[in-house]
Amino acid sequence: MKSINISQLDNGLRIVSERLPQVESAALGLWIIGGLEVERDRVLGIGHYLEHMLFKGTTKRTARQISEEIDGVGGHLNGYTDREYVCLYVHLLAEHLPLALDVLFDMTFNSTFTPEDVDKEREVIIQESRRLEDNPEEQVHDIAIETAWQGHPLGRSLHGNEATIRAIMRDDLLTHFRSYYTPDKILITAAGAIDHAKLVELVRNSTAALKQGQIEPVKKAPSFNSEQKSLARTTEQVHVCLALPGCAQTDKDRYAMVLFDSMLGGASSSRLFQEIRENRGLVYSIGSYSFSCRNAGLFLIHAGTGGENLSQVLELISEELDKIRKNGVSEVELERVKAQVHGTLALARESTAYRMQRLAHSMLYEGKVVRNRELLRRFEVVSQKDIHRVAEKILSASPTLITLGPN
Repeated sequence: MKSINISQLDNGLRIVSERLPQVESAALGLWIIGGLEVERDRVLGIGHYLEHMLFKGTTKRTARQISEEIDGVGGHLNGYTDREYVCLYVHLLAEHLPLALDVLFDMTFNSTFTPEDVDKEREVIIQESRRLEDNPEEQVHDIAIETAWQGHPLGRSLHGNEATIRAIMRDDLLTHFRSYYTPDKILITAAGAIDHAKLVELVRNSTAALKQGQIEPVKKAPSFNSEQKSLARTTEQVHVCLALPGCAQTDKDRYAMVLFDSMLGGASSSRLFQEIRENRGLVYSIGSYSFSCRNAGLFLIHAGTGGENLSQVLELISEELDKIRKNGVSEVELERVKAQVHGTLALARESTAYRMQRLAHSMLYEGKVVRNRELLRRFEVVSQKDIHRVAEKILSASPTLITLGPN
């Protein structure tokens, strides 16, 4: 019996599972492909709004019953909105997989969107957005992405803004639902004690009556915008986010970029953390990360420091970047970050939730399952020259720089 299986129903819905006979649990994800690129300006944030509404009740379950049925078997149910998809997921004992599927499909296709719930959830989402505005350490990242991808849908906020959320009515939610919650835009992934044939049959029985929607065209990739913004906030620290062009999910260089990120700022042993926090004591928090979508990506560096240290912190970041551009990286450092990534992936694979998510990302961005040994090989073949070349490509652009804090 194969450990990984892929099936596609006649209506276009895809099902991918990984069988792990050594565990008793199962992680199940339902992924709706769409995201910010299909949202109109007037109703920006509607995908996130709709995700909230799926938890508010269906034709046969109240919101409380949705929670109680999964909680009642010791499971965990949640969802989130990404820039390119929406995900609903459940983690529970594999014997309760039929219940999990029934609840997920009920939420996805039978939600009632009552006017009362639409109005109530509107206020919840506005409060969620205001909470983000009260957290400058998080907000600075969104502003950096929006500025770097200025004018492109992927740069916009997932939450929309208060004006667009107040403009969204029940009919808008229903129109968006009918357009994008169609089987050809849905992917089911599962990992754990899974019988693939039974999973496919359960999904087929629940979705047989659904019809395909219209296929969305491939969207144009965002272009990078270089700009500096200093925004006043009443905070104790200045929060900094520096954005540079990165690698798309479909870019072969993203494996070199991940290793570059690990050595620059992705861990406590990284160059930025060691030099600016440990050696200089100028920050509490500093790091870097890669942010990748299907057709474009960004590389971001972030820090929080006192206003009196801002210039020095920015100068030290610039110095570390220059060192990599001029000198590259040593074989010892490269082998260290490869071992770090190998260990991180090995530990993550002990989680059924991680495996379920890996199946989804692999299918969404490569159209096939990339097995763990192939993933590790892609990291292993990265050379010092690859790191230097990718670093040069990333760092040759003028960055977008956002600072958020007191004048």
